[in-house]
Amino acid sequence: MPFLFLIIAGFVAGFYGSSVGSGGLVSLPALLLIGLPTPVAIATNRFAVVFGEGMSVLRYRRTQKLPWGLVVAVGIAASLGSYLGAHLVLRIPSSVLNVIVAVLLVALFIFLLAKPKLGAEEKILLHRHKILLGIGAFFLGIYGGFLGTGFGTFIMLLLAWGGLSFLQSAATARAVGFLMSLVATLSFASTNTIRYLEGAALALGFVIGCFFGVRMGVKHGNAYIRTLLIIVIIITAGQLLWKTFR
Repeated sequence: MPFLFLIIAGFVAGFYGSSVGSGGLVSLPALLLIGLPTPVAIATNRFAVVFGEGMSVLRYRRTQKLPWGLVVAVGIAASLGSYLGAHLVLRIPSSVLNVIVAVLLVALFIFLLAKPKLGAEEKILLHRHKILLGIGAFFLGIYGGFLGTGFGTFIMLLLAWGGLSFLQSAATARAVGFLMSLVATLSFASTNTIRYLEGAALALGFVIGCFFGVRMGVKHGNAYIRTLLIIVIIITAGQLLWKTFR
């Protein structure tokens, strides 16, 4: 029964996470609900995410031309950050991280409302934007290597700010997320904190959910992704604050 529950949770997380990230909003609590200790749940979730992000990249490649140079540069920066995050951020209380991320998400929600044209169409990436994207990805990777809730959403918004459309940002963010999650998984694997059977069940759900989620995102385009993004930001911020102050 727990494995069926994880497959369903992975499907839901992968379906919307393939477009706007933050699938951990569903998958991580699901692992905690079946009784996994928090560090083990975090590591197992990151293992499963690798497969979901991989499926998303394969699906997006059929319709989107991925900027592989940007993917590699941002991916390396995020991966370096995630490696540090998996080892260092464990020293920071999760309650502090939750409040910080929730405040940032609320700020991003306001920013999205104030910038209705953000992500509507692709623009030329300037050199300074690429540098800032790399720096931002590194610091996001530190957070993503530890907890990860909201990481995909932050990366996507960072890319949209840099000049990509929401659809292009979603595709690029999934490729970046794949690289970052792979590095974090290898780091967690070295400490034997991954539960592979539970992770495999969650990964199966992720793969199926991402398969259909990407299809929905490509079909309905930037407006759909923007709306879904706003909804996920509100829910994620609310969940983080609820976990901290309940």
